[in-house]
Amino acid sequence: MIDECDLVGDGVADGVIGDPLACDFDFTSLVGQVTPCGETFTDADAAVLEKIRQGPRRTSGEFQWYGLVEGAPYAGLSNTALVNGELVGQPFPFVTLVIAYWLEMNPAWDWRTETYESFEQHIDQMVELYDDVHGASDPDIRAFHDSGGKLLVWHGWSDFGVYAQGTLDWYERVQDILGPGRTKQAVRVFLAPGVDHCGGGPGAQPTGQLEALIEWVEKGHAPKQLLATRAEGGSVVATRPICDYPTVAKYKGSGDVNDAQRYRCVPAEQLTPRMDP
Repeated sequence: MIDECDLVGDGVADGVIGDPLACDFDFTSLVGQVTPCGETFTDADAAVLEKIRQGPRRTSGEFQWYGLVEGAPYAGLSNTALVNGELVGQPFPFVTLVIAYWLEMNPAWDWRTETYESFEQHIDQMVELYDDVHGASDPDIRAFHDSGGKLLVWHGWSDFGVYAQGTLDWYERVQDILGPGRTKQAVRVFLAPGVDHCGGGPGAQPTGQLEALIEWVEKGHAPKQLLATRAEGGSVVATRPICDYPTVAKYKGSGDVNDAQRYRCVPAEQLTPRMDP
């Protein structure tokens, strides 16, 4: 998948998809290939991966939330392990613990009893019970904007716990209320290709976020890009710009591909489609 879409967005073959939304990988192209585990990839495998990319849907087929983008790791969400000679599933523990303790109120709840129907209900239940407590999806920031507030948001595209599309969905809703111009006065969003939850992953890691915010608040210089670095053995081996959404970093075509100065910010090929719950 990454090989197929490696040049998308940034134009550089570096093992990181620069603009994941512009990658539309066909999982069925893997059918018949032998995996590193020695198993043959099947149509059923392709269907599972497509459902993961698609994200949760109601039993009626309606959108419920987003799924993993191309390039994000799958292993953290759905692992397997050999237990007494039997291959068993090991789902992401955060999800199973939340359902057991926060929703079912039963520490002994068995995740293997979950169905499509009950999962749909659990998502709705989570929103109903806890969105007012710690939800972060309210797009009405008019008071924040009017008071002169500035918000710098960055999100790793390879975050497998909190999907970046949710951040973009929120940002689009902010624009619906404030309009694009006023939104830009208060909010800037930066998406880091190949970066996991709060950091890590193969992508260049964002730096200088606080300094950029201070420069914006105190001097009125809104950030158009952040500098990201990739280190090996404690030394920086590559730098990249992380561009202000909806632009992405693209290689200029000459010079050192590991030098941020050799990239420019250009409009993204594909913006996140709004999928209202």
